[in-house]
Amino acid sequence: MTKDTFDDSSEMFFKNDFLGKIKLSNGWHSAFMLRYTTACNEILSIKRENIEDAVKILDVGCGEKTFLNFWWNNFDSPGRPRVDYVGLEYRQDVVDKANQGKNEKSVNRFNVIQFDLNNQSLNNIGQHDKYDIILLQEILEHLDPHIVMSIIEEAKDLLSDRGVLIVSSPNPKKCDGQNFVWPENHIYEYSLDEMKRILIGFGFEIKRVNGWLGKARYFKKHLTIEEKNLYNKLKDISSGLASALMAFMKPEIAECYIFVCKKETKENLKIKEFFE
Repeated sequence: MTKDTFDDSSEMFFKNDFLGKIKLSNGWHSAFMLRYTTACNEILSIKRENIEDAVKILDVGCGEKTFLNFWWNNFDSPGRPRVDYVGLEYRQDVVDKANQGKNEKSVNRFNVIQFDLNNQSLNNIGQHDKYDIILLQEILEHLDPHIVMSIIEEAKDLLSDRGVLIVSSPNPKKCDGQNFVWPENHIYEYSLDEMKRILIGFGFEIKRVNGWLGKARYFKKHLTIEEKNLYNKLKDISSGLASALMAFMKPEIAECYIFVCKKETKENLKIKEFFE
């Protein structure tokens, strides 16, 4: 496994010393905000039995727990869910850095573990039986496809009945002959349609899919007249924000997508079996 198999797209982004520098006028910044906010909203939507019922999170390829840092600095407040966070990261130096500052008295728990996805199964983490949020953010494109399939299958086994799987990955437009968005350090990039088929094939229901990161020179030709008018109005505020919002609304033309999925319910499985 290479050194950049964690969520490298945000390696430097959501650290404490950078949070005050975020600009919505910057397309990258706006896109990251939309992606991370999507995941945070899923934490808030988890139905809990009581205030002490923590939301259990598994972040695969977590880097220096950048997602957790974003949650703490932007969403965490009294009355909001407690979190019990487990991060998996390949590089030991990054793991050591991520684990700094632990407070055993805090109601929020976190632990980052050195983990090699090429040689270890998610079923052997040894922390929690089930997780409410499983994050696969900008990680799958760094791995061989057979490992990706195993990870998605194992993630389903580890997901609680109330939980969601969140998958973020680049979106090559293969129908237009684009096989890679970032070929430099990616093994295989799954188009939006490919990922949709994979997730459904492994028994996930797709709650929603959004895009993040848009390049106007590509997507403008794919907009309807109404969408172009909206884009132009948003552009008057900020071209970066306009591109990020159009990508969010139209994931098929975005540079990257984010899927929010849950396990198929027994009722839906019965309906599928009836028609099959």
